[in-house]
Amino acid sequence: MSAKKRPNILLVLADDHGAWALPRETNQELQAPNLQRLADDGMQFQDFFCTCPVCSPARASLLTGRMPSQHGVHDWLAAGNTVAEHEPGRQGLLLPYLEHECGYTRVLAEAGYT
Repeated sequence: MSAKKRPNILLVLADDHGAWALPRETNQELQAPNLQRLADDGMQFQDFFCTCPVCSPARASLLTGRMPSQHGVHDWLAAGNTVAEHEPGRQGLLLPYLEHECGYTRVLAEAGYT
């Protein structure tokens, strides 16, 4: 598919952003015209289910399309892949989170997206 025929993709991901936080949906007091315009003109997932209510496993699930029991991220990652400061017992060894997982970013890159 040529670059001109590919749609633009913008993923907006906000921690703790409930559906109630869009002005027109349920909260008339909020003033967020740009966010509302993105919601009006883009795609919204109305029946979305998150397999884990913790940020790191949820983000890993969004990235890979897999559940925490499959991708291995089960809790908040304090330091990502660099653990020397936060987990001195590992003696500077990196934690290979998602090392063998394929994320949507790789699929998009292979399709020519940057």
